[in-house]
Amino acid sequence: MKNFLKISLIATSAFLLARCGKEPVYNYTDDSMPPPAQVTNIQVKPTPGGGIITYSLPVDANLSYVKAVYEIQPGVKAEAKSSVFKDTLVVSGFGDISPRQITIYSVGKNEKASEPLTVDLVPLTPPVMQVQQSISLEPTFGGVRLRYRNPTRANLAFTLLYDTTGNGAYKEINSYYSALDSGTFSARGFDTLSKRFAVYVRDRWNNRSPQVEAVIKPLFEQFIPKTTWKAMYLPTDTYQYVESFDLPHVYDGSWGIGNYNIFATVHTLQIPQWFTLDLGKTVTASRMKVMHYHESPYAGASVKQFEIWGSNDPPANGSWDGWKQLGSFEFIKPSGLPQGQITEEDLTYSVVNGGDFEFTGDQGAFRYIRFKTIATYASSGPIGQIVVSEISFWGKIEL
Repeated sequence: MKNFLKISLIATSAFLLARCGKEPVYNYTDDSMPPPAQVTNIQVKPTPGGGIITYSLPVDANLSYVKAVYEIQPGVKAEAKSSVFKDTLVVSGFGDISPRQITIYSVGKNEKASEPLTVDLVPLTPPVMQVQQSISLEPTFGGVRLRYRNPTRANLAFTLLYDTTGNGAYKEINSYYSALDSGTFSARGFDTLSKRFAVYVRDRWNNRSPQVEAVIKPLFEQFIPKTTWKAMYLPTDTYQYVESFDLPHVYDGSWGIGNYNIFATVHTLQIPQWFTLDLGKTVTASRMKVMHYHESPYAGASVKQFEIWGSNDPPANGSWDGWKQLGSFEFIKPSGLPQGQITEEDLTYSVVNGGDFEFTGDQGAFRYIRFKTIATYASSGPIGQIVVSEISFWGKIEL
């Protein structure tokens, strides 16, 4: 009897351990069930580059989902699926307004599909074409500027090219990515000789617009060397720094991923804050770059809104007498994503290449520059820190 009880206890324990270790799997799929009936009452609403299809679901306990099968390009198939809790399919990815046929299936839990049901769709003008029609190319300092409007805020790539020989042998300069409703991109590093530039728009389905072309004569500019720059410490300036992150780091030529040569003020200063630089030469500024700190791009104490002021005779008392505002600027992410979300392109813009900000070019020539921070990404009150990794200027050296 004792042995019997021992065996029973062992068997019971093994059973309980097995139960605790893994729950049994129940498969409710019945392979013998027929496919569900087709959807009914179909309505099709065209959208830019796609469409919205609504329908009535069949009454069938075996129904799992509804799917649409279609071609976005000849030979390139795509699918859209919707669960039994919805009555809508969204199809997208069309690069033109050619009529399309969409095949719709009801699919059972056993993956058996209903008889196909075909509907016709004529998409509205897709984003790549809408945006292409809005593009303009114009001269800018050291290159070409692209302007665009993107009312649907589609994720798009803009590929800029130039004719290297004058005979249509185009070479890619760069691709820019954005989901903003409007914006500009600029390509620099060109001389002032006229060149033919071109741009085309591409979406994530590899639909591509026709090229927009223009002959552009870039405006003259030169990099303003930093060998003559000096930090000024005027009475009203906010240059008190933490640890070793003092003001000369904003022009030491060292920035980027993994670099800690930054200017960082103490946390107890008022916002707005400003600091003053002596460029050592009188300069008509065409544009500037501001680099974010790699550990806090579009976040924390990184500069969000700022102003640039110029003077040739700054008052020794640190007042604003005789200073002229040269520009007011704001960091805007190319992706258009909300704060806390950044893409690789956003990071490249703010940390690696630097945010690019243009002056009008007719604001006058100045030797002394004031950088005034109006807001950071963390500033919600009058007190806060600012962090700047590097600033650079381009333009024309006058004296």
